[in-house]
Amino acid sequence: RIGTCPSFSESTVSVDSAGGIRALLQHLAGQGLRRAGFVGDTHPAHQERLESFVAQAAAHGIETRPAWQVVRSEPATLAGYEGTRALIQLHRGALPRAIVAASDAIAIGALRALQEHAIPVPSQVAVTGFDDIPFANLITPALTTIRQPVSAMAQTAFAWVSGQPSSLPLATGPHVLLPGELII
Repeated sequence: RIGTCPSFSESTVSVDSAGGIRALLQHLAGQGLRRAGFVGDTHPAHQERLESFVAQAAAHGIETRPAWQVVRSEPATLAGYEGTRALIQLHRGALPRAIVAASDAIAIGALRALQEHAIPVPSQVAVTGFDDIPFANLITPALTTIRQPVSAMAQTAFAWVSGQPSSLPLATGPHVLLPGELII
């Protein structure tokens, strides 16, 4: 299976979400942003990214609060929109300086909510995504995101299905994590 799978009985190949979140937090810290929230939906990969975000924020000198960590049950873009609206309504005077979105689609919803409330991005609140969907660089402002290694993931999965896992050096176990790439 390609992607995060809640069943550990299946073989999986997916992006290293923890490594991607670490890269995003390092980038935000490098920009001097010291307060960050998280917006996601209930997708298993997004839950994994939230756990990584919470575990790694302090290590990067970034303050986060449970109230700044919003998980919505709506589909991606709507979850980003509604989650960010909730953050704005509850914390207007104390918004985090950055929102780490669990996916680019969620980040797009977050950007829309911030724009509707006349909150300038990135000068007041920075927004990052995850996935590097094809039009992430076409939105304004363009998203800082993590590019998933889709080709390498597909090659690894195909090697398993074709019975040739040894043909790829990374195809060595039932759960393979491939590194993502920070796109600024």
